[in-house]
Amino acid sequence: MNELQIIQSALLNVKNAVMHNFPTKNTKELQPGAYGDRQYEIDLIAEKALVSSIRGQLPGYSIISEESGIIKAGPGNNTALMDPLDGSLNAIKGIPFFSSTLALANGSTFSDITSAGVIDIIRGDIYLADANRSTLNGFPLRPSSIREVGLAFISLDMKMRNPGGEDVFQRVMDLVRDAKSSRVLGSAALETAYAATGKLDAFVAPLEQLRTFDCLPSIFIARTAGAFVKTIRLNLDTLDLYRRKGISYIVSSTKELGTSILSLLDL
Repeated sequence: MNELQIIQSALLNVKNAVMHNFPTKNTKELQPGAYGDRQYEIDLIAEKALVSSIRGQLPGYSIISEESGIIKAGPGNNTALMDPLDGSLNAIKGIPFFSSTLALANGSTFSDITSAGVIDIIRGDIYLADANRSTLNGFPLRPSSIREVGLAFISLDMKMRNPGGEDVFQRVMDLVRDAKSSRVLGSAALETAYAATGKLDAFVAPLEQLRTFDCLPSIFIARTAGAFVKTIRLNLDTLDLYRRKGISYIVSSTKELGTSILSLLDL
């Protein structure tokens, strides 16, 4: 199998494992995961399915996973970056909006990513990309053509875990006021992928709190599809896949819309 086929197979494996347990009774909150985030039994079910797929198909790849952290495979630089279940709280509450992500890289930076995928676990939609094209269920992705904030349907990461968040969200309120409509959906990976399809016109993560596995696979998909992508205070291409600190970014349908959002947020 080629890389995209491996990614698709792995994501379908996660979907089957999670849906077998959904609506889930695996709601027990466990000790925090490797990156300090809350962790539930359903997260471990998802991770087991995804890791087993990668270990079976790509045994030489080191793994970066939200739950277990870094699982080294050997001396090589090949890396699998994954979030087995993005939107865990949605899943345990029975809210049908959560996803799984996977990116493959021949090194340790964003520019080394060669392919990526995101699956909408409830709907079964699979977003895939390599260096040449992005697809949704096999059909080419295309962002919307929206250029003005007043016409834009946007989604936001509204968690406020970082110091100074209150100041940032005062500026976010200006964006919410000016946008045509806004939503907080609870799976950054899937929302970022939505911004590559026209389902959303933009996704905004204004605070440095999303991890590499939360967003880089879907950012790769969105950028390959032609969406405007901007990481705040970081160079995307040299961004370290092993970075433990959070990331702030926006993805928008057009550069004009993205520039207007950045201006409103003073980022």
